[in-house]
Amino acid sequence: MGFPGDFGNYTMSCVHDWSSTPIDQDEIQNGYELKVRFAEEFLDGDLKEEFLAFIGPEKSEPVNIEEWLAQLKGEGDYERPSDEDIRRRRDEREAFLDRIGENLDSQGQEVFTGG
Repeated sequence: MGFPGDFGNYTMSCVHDWSSTPIDQDEIQNGYELKVRFAEEFLDGDLKEEFLAFIGPEKSEPVNIEEWLAQLKGEGDYERPSDEDIRRRRDEREAFLDRIGENLDSQGQEVFTGG
């Protein structure tokens, strides 16, 4: 159905240059940079190091489209992780994020949860 009237024409067409960087900052920060800033401001010691390892380095290498399409089709050397591995990784991720949340003050909680 879309948007009633022309609402979508004026709102959804303007999101191309959207950024979560506050308007009072001169430089736009990408998601990785925002996560690093969060770690610098709200985390200490081992938890900070674990979080930085968790988010990993910023990746700028392009995706090989042929290889990606072959993986989607089930061709090539790609080995799909088992459902058990997927559940285990998800549980570990959730436990880690819970541990981060437990170690934050109220301001850190607000930034971490986006609320």
